[in-house]
Amino acid sequence: MAEKNMVIIKLKAWKHVIAEEYHLALQLLQGPMLQKKKHNSETVAIYGACLAIAGNKKKEGIHICKQAALKSPKNANIQFLLGLAFMTAELRGRAVEAFETGLEIEPSHKLINKALEELGRRQRPPIPFLPRSHALNIALGRKIHAMKNR
Repeated sequence: MAEKNMVIIKLKAWKHVIAEEYHLALQLLQGPMLQKKKHNSETVAIYGACLAIAGNKKKEGIHICKQAALKSPKNANIQFLLGLAFMTAELRGRAVEAFETGLEIEPSHKLINKALEELGRRQRPPIPFLPRSHALNIALGRKIHAMKNR
């Protein structure tokens, strides 16, 4: 019975996360998380992200999300939540890494794609084996950009 209740709580918490009502998700999860029981990794990650965002405990929230990601490395939702926690801590590069890891797992993940779109993701350089700052990449990149904006 308790397991069924946690599934319902997790689903409600997800609804709050999707609606960007992190404080409500945190309130919902705080009680069950303080009971020292084993919890589903995704539920733990929701709690961690909300703790970082709404609870203003960025380090602790990121740590919790990282632990959840280690336990469930093939869960794109956890990578999304880890990315949110990193964004809250203004660690843009780490957030992008987490989101990209999530997309490797699930390329059509809507929440990750939306988050990356909002962040503004750089395109790959035209010649990927050369550094982004190489003159050829800069010149070709400008040409391609100019052609797209016609």
